[in-house]
Amino acid sequence: MTGRRRRLTLDLALTSAVALLIALCAGRIAVWLRWAIGWPDDDTWWWAPIPALGAALALVVVALARTTPATADAYVDGVLRGRLDVAPAPARFGGLLAGVGTGAPLGYEGPMVYFGGALGAFVARRLHRPDRWCILAGATAAVAMVIGAPVAAALFASEVARRGFPPRRDVAPLAIGAAAAWAARRLTGDAGGIVGTDPGFSAGQVMVGALAIGGAAALVGRVIVIAIRAAKRTHFPLVTRVIGVIAVLGTIVPLGWWAADTAVFLGPGDRLRDWAVGASQPGLLLAAVVYTGLVVAMVGCGLVGGLFLPIVSIGAVFGVLLGRAWLPDVPYAACAGIGAVALLAAAYGTSLTAVAMSFALFGWSSTAWLAVVAVVIAREGGGARTMSLHQVPASTPARLRARRPRRRRGTSEPATSSS
Repeated sequence: MTGRRRRLTLDLALTSAVALLIALCAGRIAVWLRWAIGWPDDDTWWWAPIPALGAALALVVVALARTTPATADAYVDGVLRGRLDVAPAPARFGGLLAGVGTGAPLGYEGPMVYFGGALGAFVARRLHRPDRWCILAGATAAVAMVIGAPVAAALFASEVARRGFPPRRDVAPLAIGAAAAWAARRLTGDAGGIVGTDPGFSAGQVMVGALAIGGAAALVGRVIVIAIRAAKRTHFPLVTRVIGVIAVLGTIVPLGWWAADTAVFLGPGDRLRDWAVGASQPGLLLAAVVYTGLVVAMVGCGLVGGLFLPIVSIGAVFGVLLGRAWLPDVPYAACAGIGAVALLAAAYGTSLTAVAMSFALFGWSSTAWLAVVAVVIAREGGGARTMSLHQVPASTPARLRARRPRRRRGTSEPATSSS
């Protein structure tokens, strides 16, 4: 028993140190990526064709390394198999910097999940320790530094692989990763927190909006899931994909910049959300549809990037659009936040993550609880399939399966219990 306790203590110490190191590194990378994506201002017109060239370079980098652009799906596959492939990480990281780093319309949270898990696995193998703890803690710490919600990050690191509550054996490393990210944010001067601030909206102001946005997110989520899954299954030659990203981004990004007078289609959707505050309803609807199409096109072309942040941005924009059109009494901030978490649940299948994000956005308020209602509506209405091709649905608990009556062979009567 003493030896077992010693090994457990060693694993806890090692996992905590690795998670903190990964959180600090991921935090710096996230800061750099935000700066790189947000660097072009509205008057920097010469930057408009750069995302197309960066995306083309990203495709070439990944192709020369003879690997795939998968990051979140690769992480899911590694968690389910029990061993994460770390060899493609440098090429995929280079593809992330070249593509998303120059403004291609994808996120960087999915790659961060993979890179955090890969770095954790690398360290664990070098030290001859079991790598599952380091993979989960590293992935949680990395994605928490991107989304700023440690609890949601821990749930996402588990739920993106298997829907539902994390298995008991994974709770400790997920908690360690979340705590490491919280500590890293504090060490770097970011207040960071587990629960957000109450926005002060009453339940009466938000209730109708939560129900309507939850139902709309279910429908939008179904469409996005179908499109993303089809895009992930497409296979085109490298030359075709390079020509495709240059043609699509080289045309639509400058046109969107000219029409909106801002770089509305750059990055994971932050600029689109900011522009949505003062945009007209027809323009906002067109921009949301076009941006969604760009994200699907980038996935189909095989660009390294994540979908978490774009889906949150698309959900927020559709929430604001719905609020402007039919819910004038619902505050825009509530519409945006509820739309973001509802679409995240409907499209990604990460309901618990969306619930945690609700409280990270709205604190312990009635708005947060109504956002949870919207999440439930969106997830139940969104269907069983999600954007992830490898995500395992939550299985029926063993205790419920044991209670389910079994039928006798050749009869329609349930078998009696032997006890």
